Amino acid sequence: MLPQTRSRRRDGTSPSGFCIYCVNQYQLYHTEPFIYSGKDVMARFFEHVFQEANVINEILSRNIPMELLSASEQREFQQTTTYCTCGLAFSLPTDKM
Repeated sequence: MLPQTRSRRRDGTSPSGFCIYCVNQYQLYHTEPFIYSGKDVMARFFEHVFQEANVINEILSRNIPMELLSASEQREFQQTTTYCTCGLAFSLPTDKM
């Protein structure tokens, strides 16, 4: 038998805080952890996520010209016959772009 306790069972749970930060392959765009604990946790969480989404959208919307391929990159491109993501062969010569 389980011992009697004075705790009450609650229906459902609610978050009391969160920590969020952005990491990616570019150190320049990493962010410091944002920690929040207090009232309206979910509202603050989504507010922060939408702020991060705006920053990411700003970064991705920049039109930056592509750098020319190096000689070795050009050779690799010319010799490639399959998709790097799935390994399937190109079905048409125009598939390689």
